[in-house]
Amino acid sequence: MRCGSPTSAAGAIGRITTGETPAIESFTPTVGTVSDQVTITGVNLARVTAVAFNGVAATIVSADANHVVVDVPGGATTGHLTATTPAGTATSTAAFTVNGASAS
Repeated sequence: MRCGSPTSAAGAIGRITTGETPAIESFTPTVGTVSDQVTITGVNLARVTAVAFNGVAATIVSADANHVVVDVPGGATTGHLTATTPAGTATSTAAFTVNGASAS
């Protein structure tokens, strides 16, 4: 008995979204320098375990269900932010611009 088949091309499986999957809706400021604080706004962020600026790990200052405050890490370059929780990783649609850093 066959229970189902992939519905996407070449059997690929898409992202499954649950009630706990994190999402980044916005962040402020959108431009800054190393050590500036950035507030990320989204959903399901209370259990955030890691935040990165274009792949460079940041220090989490505080977090609640809808906000995470982080410090821009040394070595950060212009690019997208990610927030990771046990339920998955969210990626910002907009890029954060690091003053004095080039995009990679």
